[in-house]
Amino acid sequence: MRVKSKIHREKVHAFMMRHLRSIMRITWMDKVTNKEILERTGLPSMEDF
Repeated sequence: MRVKSKIHREKVHAFMMRHLRSIMRITWMDKVTNKEILERTGLPSMEDF
């Protein structure tokens, strides 16, 4: 079960980051890290859960 849980968590994280980038109008060409996006939004990382 842990493998499925990890895979699910990674997919949710990717979904969240993709949509945060869209909301903030950040493209892949802007070279902004996920960590920086989370800092800008004040949201916790998925690893904190």
